[in-house]
Amino acid sequence: MKCTTPENETVTGGGRSRGAMKHDTPDMSLVSVITVVRNGAAHLRETIESVLGQSWPNTEFIIIDGASTDGTLDIIRSYDRYIDYWVSEPDNGIFDAMNKGIALARGALIGLLNADDWYEAGALETAATAYRSEKKQGIYFGDKFLVHVDLGLKYEFRGSLEFWRGMTICHQAMFVHREVYDRLGCYDQAYRLAADFDFFVRAVRGGIPFIRLDRFVVNFRDDGASAQSLLQGNREISTILRSEYGLWSGPYLKNLLLTSYNLTAVAVSQLIGRMLGSRVQQWARRCYYRLSRGDHAE
Repeated sequence: MKCTTPENETVTGGGRSRGAMKHDTPDMSLVSVITVVRNGAAHLRETIESVLGQSWPNTEFIIIDGASTDGTLDIIRSYDRYIDYWVSEPDNGIFDAMNKGIALARGALIGLLNADDWYEAGALETAATAYRSEKKQGIYFGDKFLVHVDLGLKYEFRGSLEFWRGMTICHQAMFVHREVYDRLGCYDQAYRLAADFDFFVRAVRGGIPFIRLDRFVVNFRDDGASAQSLLQGNREISTILRSEYGLWSGPYLKNLLLTSYNLTAVAVSQLIGRMLGSRVQQWARRCYYRLSRGDHAE
């Protein structure tokens, strides 16, 4: 699980390729933001603009593209002068791309922002200011707005360390000190969907400090995962909890109950769709999310 960059044929650009390097300083911590993308032209501009519009002046922006074919590379090139480094090459999926980005990052804090998502204004300054105050080599995390695109629903999702519930702190809302990656390693590509959860649990188990940023830092766009992906993700989470804590442990058993509830909800939603149609199914899903989330929903 070392953070290494495979030696593939690449297309690169950005300021670093022209000799412009940014540095971490005692007075102005460098915050690195890594965006991984493959065929993400639909939302990539919004993601890029949310990084470039941040108020923290010492920011490094890296984009890892998985050899896109949909115009993504044209968008990246149009921002070449503002990006510190970008590379386009085939990869082995999102977590392979994240690991490559982490290996390239030079900042004290490293954020991972997917190409479907976007930062809130001031997110990086909040993280950097907290680090300057706390001086802890840990994980600084905030809250997220979860945007259900297909439902037209946006609600608040508060980060927590109740990891038995799953990925209760999304990786897009984390700013991880580089020493944490040096200590724990990067994302384990043995997991196709839950490698970020595996890293989260390893950090908790390893006694890594988690420092809460008391604000919303990111917007997470949920386009609606398939039932098969949901099932696979839950299986991987269960495997991780069983491996780390044991078959009869509280975290594993509580997650098993929660997973059963979630999968039942998906099955009921699908049944409603088959019996009453997609409009009623969508209405039922909206009601479910409004009732199951105690937070404000728009």
